[in-house]
Amino acid sequence: MKRIEFHDREKEKKEIMDILDSEPSLITFVYGPINSGKTTLIDHLIRQLPDEYVPFYVNLRGRFITGYEDFLNVLFEIDEGGVIDNVSEYAQSMIKDLKILSGIPIPLNLFEQIFEKKDKSKDMFKYIERVFAEMSKKRMPVLIIDELQVIGDLKIDGLLIYKLFNFFYTIDKRKASGTRICGHF
Repeated sequence: MKRIEFHDREKEKKEIMDILDSEPSLITFVYGPINSGKTTLIDHLIRQLPDEYVPFYVNLRGRFITGYEDFLNVLFEIDEGGVIDNVSEYAQSMIKDLKILSGIPIPLNLFEQIFEKKDKSKDMFKYIERVFAEMSKKRMPVLIIDELQVIGDLKIDGLLIYKLFNFFYTIDKRKASGTRICGHF
């Protein structure tokens, strides 16, 4: 079978790269018809990002997410090897050889500490914000959540999608973290 090369997306690639190269002021959403190449475009761009960027790619496609624990298992990449209690230390140690991450890395012990508390949604976002703020001291975090519609009606003390958008807004408003956010429907 002949593989078709990625082509004819120069305009879209330039537009997204211009957004990434500017000061964070936008939450970017890539949307379009089913099978129009949105994920392929994002994947292509991720692989071509300069080393100054650290993409965190979370793909919700084909994942069975019925509750909070399911969502956390997709969002986070649990590191069972390291035992670290300090988010700043962990974030700085992570960025040395990172290229593309599927999920947001977190040591198992820290995951258990943070998420056994009662108000889980705030803790989740606080952890991500701290990791991105620490990482942005050396490299530019780019959070990409593919297939956001999967969690459109998932409720965790209210609709999760609204909590996620509020988190995106908070990260964007603070601008200190330098994080770029891209959602894909």
